[in-house]
Amino acid sequence: RLAALAGSGTTVLLGQSGAGKSTLANTLIGRQAMEVRAVRDMDGKGRHTTTTRNLLTLPGGGVLIDTPGLRGVGLWDAGTGVDRVFAE
Repeated sequence: RLAALAGSGTTVLLGQSGAGKSTLANTLIGRQAMEVRAVRDMDGKGRHTTTTRNLLTLPGGGVLIDTPGLRGVGLWDAGTGVDRVFAE
């Protein structure tokens, strides 16, 4: 489903370090383009591996941008900003 949604446009993967963005990117492009490491034995969490932004070509067209992990993601001015950008 996600590969179909990515379509022929540009898709960006954002999220915390160790969340699996690069693993997902490798799955979507169908090859091991991004380095990934095993989860930590101690707590089962992923490891920060990606340190650069990477532009990857999707097999069905379009591109995927894999980014390094973020410490946090949030919205500001969501009360009015989201309504102006997304009509639905």
